[in-house]
Amino acid sequence: MQPSTLTSWVLVVTADQRGSRRGPDAVPAALDRLAASPSLAPLVEFERTVGDEIQGVLADGRSVVEVVEHLLRSGSWRVGVGVGAVQTPLPVSTRAGRGPAFIAAREAVEASRRSPVHVAVRGPRPGARDSWNEPGPGVVGGATYGPAQDRSDGVAGSDAEPTSGLDRVELAESALWLLAGLFQRRTGEGWDVVEGRDRGESGRSLAGRLGISPSAVSQRLRRAGYDEGVRGIGLCATLLDECLRP
Repeated sequence: MQPSTLTSWVLVVTADQRGSRRGPDAVPAALDRLAASPSLAPLVEFERTVGDEIQGVLADGRSVVEVVEHLLRSGSWRVGVGVGAVQTPLPVSTRAGRGPAFIAAREAVEASRRSPVHVAVRGPRPGARDSWNEPGPGVVGGATYGPAQDRSDGVAGSDAEPTSGLDRVELAESALWLLAGLFQRRTGEGWDVVEGRDRGESGRSLAGRLGISPSAVSQRLRRAGYDEGVRGIGLCATLLDECLRP
């Protein structure tokens, strides 16, 4: 049997249902929606971890943004994104996953309670070493975690200064806040035209399907912040991908 190592850097998303004690269980619908997405390919599939919480492991920033969009659109979720290493090989179930990225995701979903848009990103603090086998005092898995902070170069024995990782995670979280705010302001009509445009429908085709004029389609797209959303998605995906770089 091959020994487990911490060589892979990933993005772990942990989401917690808001107001679950006052409403129906939103977990099955959320899992179905994520599983049905043709563009989403998690490294470890999303599943219920405990109570009203779900978790999955992703390899890239665009996938994280898609998950955030799916969950925030329903208005029922807090979302935490953890950046860091994981113990490989990855398990079939996220509940069996181990490593600093899972710890960061737990801190992120807790921090999302204080976020204005219910989203938070967390990663290891500068100077932390992602050594799962050699944890130091006061740390978990060899790494110390904190608000919107990322890693150093992570090379054992290196005396190099921390990289710009701190700024990367902070910037990624800031960008996600702005994008999440846009998502939360969209109406149902806005989402209809945005989804149609994302599928490649023309303004005329959308107008015919929705029973409105082409100019009304343009107005709905503007009110929905379609162009801003496209730019925001690209920005967030790029910044999250940067968090995974050495």
